[in-house]
Amino acid sequence: MTAASRFLPAAFAAAFLCQAAFAAEVGPPMLDISRQCDVQSRHNATAMSECIVAESEARAELLQNWSKYSEGDAEKCIKLGRKAKRLPYSAMARCLTADAAPVPAAHKPQ
Repeated sequence: MTAASRFLPAAFAAAFLCQAAFAAEVGPPMLDISRQCDVQSRHNATAMSECIVAESEARAELLQNWSKYSEGDAEKCIKLGRKAKRLPYSAMARCLTADAAPVPAAHKPQ
């Protein structure tokens, strides 16, 4: 086994962990709400409109509260979304609120 072949898996793992940590600090991932709602609504205009409103509200809530969630919980929900290949904002909000309450500012590590 060459040095490069031993180094490569560790480099990929480190890059993935850095990406997840960065995403957790910045905010929820950017999703294509229109595309996602089109799939969920099966091309029904009323259902599509309701989905877009609900997902937009869920994204706004996530953006507003993102810094209040622990980094570990945020990373877990982002990874869950990647594993599912698409996790709507409403499901991500449920993921964050089901397993963890927002971290009070006094207890959040600096």
